Amino acid sequence: MAELFLDYMDIWTNKAERALEILGKEKFDKLMEHMKSGVRQSDVEQADYFEEFKKGLESSYDVTDADMSSKVEMSARIGGKITLQLLSKKNDNELPVKGLVTKAVDAELIESNIEMTEDDWALGVRDKARKIRAHEFMLVRGRGVREGVSQETDISAVEPLSEELKAFMDNYQDELLAAMGK
Repeated sequence: MAELFLDYMDIWTNKAERALEILGKEKFDKLMEHMKSGVRQSDVEQADYFEEFKKGLESSYDVTDADMSSKVEMSARIGGKITLQLLSKKNDNELPVKGLVTKAVDAELIESNIEMTEDDWALGVRDKARKIRAHEFMLVRGRGVREGVSQETDISAVEPLSEELKAFMDNYQDELLAAMGK
């Protein structure tokens, strides 16, 4: 067994000496230091890809028709929509931050310039969400969109305008939809 190991070491030593001759002392030492450092090329590439990914998130993105036909959920960052069914008192109470849904809905009402009376502001989360739905329905009908939108209840999701509703969507929508089995 020892003889086999010594044969292996002789082969390795010969290859190392040959590499030293070919590369020269400086490059060989640099190569050996790199091998000792434990830095893998895949780690370096992963860090580079992550930086590119972060830059991509910061840049604007136009959603094309091809993207829309794929039925992929889009985040608020690239113009996705919040499912109105999630804007409920139940979710408002069950999320880690109590009252988050109410704050997000109120911010959306303000950002969308939806007229509200004092009595309207006293409504529950679900009723306020219905006002957002009614407003979206009027906007869709005003743009002349008729296909698939014949009544207000055909609007099941809206594109959030307020930062609060976008944050709620990005942070909690997937989790809540998964809990509902969607």
